[in-house]
Amino acid sequence: MKKTIVKVPSGIRKLSEWTDFLRMIPQDKVILNKRLTGCGATTLFLKNDRPIILCSHRSELLLCKAESDLHKNDVHLFKEADDMGIDALANNMSRLRCYLDHCNTPIASFGTSKSPKILVTVDSLHHVIDVLDSRHELERFSVVSDEMQCIFTDAAFKGDVVLNYLQSLRRIKNVIFLSATPYLENYLDEIPEFKDLPYIELDWESDEPGRVVKPDILKKKVKSLRNEIDGIIAKYKTLGYFETKTINGVPYKAEQAVFYLNSVDDIISAIKRNDLLQSECNVMCSKTNDKNVAKLKKVGFQIGSPQKEGEQHKTYTFVTRCAFEGVDLYHPSGYSYIFADPNLNNLALDISIDIEQIIGRQRLDSNVFKYNATMFFKTTKNKILEDIQDFYQHVQSKIELTQSEMASFSNLSGQARSYKIGQVKSAHQQSGFMYDYLSFCQNEVTKEWEPKKNFLVMMSEIRAWDIRNNNFADEIQVISAMDQVCSKSPLSELLEKFESTKDFTVRMKAYCDFLATFPYLQNAVEQKSVGVIDYEFHQFYRTLGPKRIKANLYQRSRLQNEMDCDFGLNKIEKQIRGSFHVGDVISYEDAKKRLQKIYDDLSLKKTAKATDLESYFHLERTRPGGVNSVRLEKKIE
Repeated sequence: MKKTIVKVPSGIRKLSEWTDFLRMIPQDKVILNKRLTGCGATTLFLKNDRPIILCSHRSELLLCKAESDLHKNDVHLFKEADDMGIDALANNMSRLRCYLDHCNTPIASFGTSKSPKILVTVDSLHHVIDVLDSRHELERFSVVSDEMQCIFTDAAFKGDVVLNYLQSLRRIKNVIFLSATPYLENYLDEIPEFKDLPYIELDWESDEPGRVVKPDILKKKVKSLRNEIDGIIAKYKTLGYFETKTINGVPYKAEQAVFYLNSVDDIISAIKRNDLLQSECNVMCSKTNDKNVAKLKKVGFQIGSPQKEGEQHKTYTFVTRCAFEGVDLYHPSGYSYIFADPNLNNLALDISIDIEQIIGRQRLDSNVFKYNATMFFKTTKNKILEDIQDFYQHVQSKIELTQSEMASFSNLSGQARSYKIGQVKSAHQQSGFMYDYLSFCQNEVTKEWEPKKNFLVMMSEIRAWDIRNNNFADEIQVISAMDQVCSKSPLSELLEKFESTKDFTVRMKAYCDFLATFPYLQNAVEQKSVGVIDYEFHQFYRTLGPKRIKANLYQRSRLQNEMDCDFGLNKIEKQIRGSFHVGDVISYEDAKKRLQKIYDDLSLKKTAKATDLESYFHLERTRPGGVNSVRLEKKIE
């Protein structure tokens, strides 16, 4: 790759505000890492004057764009062609031709044509290309391949689709591979399609430090992910909220939750265990997977879609690994829970990619939990950990079998070839690429099916090994990987201190020491410590202050007594002013007894001293009859 870092000018929040941006993108094929979700990149491409094909791996993303008020009158959604009959496909392609004719017709009021914008899933791109090619319009179109990381993440379960997608892209001159997430560059360098491409990465920090809000992720290693899910749901059913946080003294409650889980099976299991209803749940997963539809129907559920801004959002939103890329969520007070298990057969969650993607799904700035999440994770079991030499020997054996299969295919002809292709595809549907990396791609010129080594599946397998054996090998590796995404900050260290001990005194001292060093982060502590720092720490600090807390040795019981006293001041004053009067002469002993009775009557755990009266009266010391006493002078208002 040929990597270039491009600084985003200060003040820019959306790429549409950056007038020179499009001119910085070179012609031909290029990788664009925008680094931020929600920065308006797809909107920029759908609103400019260039003919664009927006390709997505998720039909839900395209449907949301097509139905949004911003785009619905400007774009054409080419419906998924997979499993279409001949008549339905022909009708779909006819609709596309009508749309292109309409775009090519000059608009009377402007005397110009409308710039066509076509939305299509990756598995249907070749149909769109065929239409454009037949009209001799292919050259003027550019493709934006949105959420490009899916090319790699999807290869594990639909390797044939993504390889054929890359094959189709060869017919397009200008392609922008777009993503908001980092991908390890050594992976890209191993893929022939990406090895020598220009790679542009946007830098949002240099010209305006602090512009990028890093997510605050609470990390919890657990033994059972299902127990954590059940605990979260039980908490909501008891309290009516999932998490709380306080900002500038104002408490907020998370009244919706988004659960990111590995599979539909995990979701159905959680629904059944907790007796959840369709009316309170939104389940988002692949709509093209008939098994998902059948499984959900069996428990009385159906696949849902992202709820729109302003709608009454359901309490529980469940999202699978294959359903969140590019989806916009508008929960008014939604909190995110992420569940990562590297011990499953399906691909483990990749911290370096998916965390930023997941946090970026929440779009409402008014949602105070937008950048907060909790990740529950398990580490890789020892029996699954695999020596790197053994793993690469396994990969090499699959490569050799692939080469052998490709060689034998070249000796086949006619019906035997068709049978072999069907046999391989059927095997992939049943067990994935378990034994080899063999795929079949259609030649762009001859239209013949040719055997290929599916390097995408191979790299996906290597990546999965890397995740299981490195990122999730132990707790330290997980935290280290998370810190690269979330940025290690003083606040992170404070949160880790709270996680490492349950001792209140140690926690309270750490809290005070932190704010003594970083006083400007007081609001941040309250806003970004959901689920880690209990509200009482914020309350003690704001009410009593660091000096009184230190004077009470950071002990919870003593601080609570101080709080009780502070909250009971009005009642105390009323009682004292009713029991003591200007002109009274009272011995120290009598004053202590009368004050103690007032404290006891108010259930305050406070030891009385005669000098407590100084808060209410000017005192003059006297010794009538040799007894130490005070005369109460003018009241203190």
